[in-house]
Amino acid sequence: MAPKRDRTVSYETHHWRVYNALRRLFALALVGAGLAFLGDAAGFAARLGATDAGRPRAASSSAGLAALGFALLAVGILSCRRPTYRPDLGDVSWWAGRAGGYEPGLRRGARTWLTGDPRPGSDERAT
Repeated sequence: MAPKRDRTVSYETHHWRVYNALRRLFALALVGAGLAFLGDAAGFAARLGATDAGRPRAASSSAGLAALGFALLAVGILSCRRPTYRPDLGDVSWWAGRAGGYEPGLRRGARTWLTGDPRPGSDERAT
């Protein structure tokens, strides 16, 4: 019979899992919004010169939508590429310094993309 594993999760661990998951979902929403604005700008550019109720569309609206789309897309992609932040696993903040579960011998091992949990089989200890 296999031994039972303790599945209790501390508040701090749960907090940082949810924080990282929400940060990733927000980054994906930024990527989606950026693509939507770029698609809308492309649609405006394709219909440039067409009239809508007697008024021609301005080229500046298409350029403004494209600029906003590229900005949202860039911020979203950069946010998706940032590593997860888990001070309960020993991560050090660039602005707050050592906090949480910091230990000098701890190194960052392989982590999941969404929540930052250690991947099964990865060793978090320095050898």
